[in-house]
Amino acid sequence: RRGDQAQSVLRDLLHFGRPHSPRPAVCGVEAFLTSVLEIIRPKARTSRLEISLDVPLPLEPARLDSRMLSQVIVNLLLNALDAVQEAFPQGGGRIILRAARDDANNLAISVSDNGSGIKEKDMGKIFDPFFTTKAPGAGTGLGLTVTFGMVRDMGGQLEVSCPPPDHNEARMTVFTVTLPADCVEEGHA
Repeated sequence: RRGDQAQSVLRDLLHFGRPHSPRPAVCGVEAFLTSVLEIIRPKARTSRLEISLDVPLPLEPARLDSRMLSQVIVNLLLNALDAVQEAFPQGGGRIILRAARDDANNLAISVSDNGSGIKEKDMGKIFDPFFTTKAPGAGTGLGLTVTFGMVRDMGGQLEVSCPPPDHNEARMTVFTVTLPADCVEEGHA
């Protein structure tokens, strides 16, 4: 077990230390996100958590490295599952995967959860290597660091926010991946 964990830490460090060249291909954004969500859905069902996809408007096809982007989204979804399971051990939490174009036509993909949130003092450290809020042995503190590096390699940005709740709403933690507008398939922009 410890050998596997050490190997995983080393692989993550090597991935973060060496930028990778994305291999983009054209794909339908909503279909892509649906397939990624299906990877996580069984674990969410087992934990009695609500998980949904929200794509308010049809999105034009995009040139994405679907392998790299799916790793990013799966990692964010798994972190959200952990947070929601901690906050709602009997079930009832929710996770929302959203996608939309912003005002600059960038593709914004977000993972929101109503878990326990991120403490203000931790917000500036959340992407630092080896930083974790999980119990000892439950995480390496490299997941978000590697995720941040992968988004950077794709020319995008990864941001986190934990806005104060609205009236009668639970506090949501939101991780947003923003990919540049040039990922829109030519002829569709």
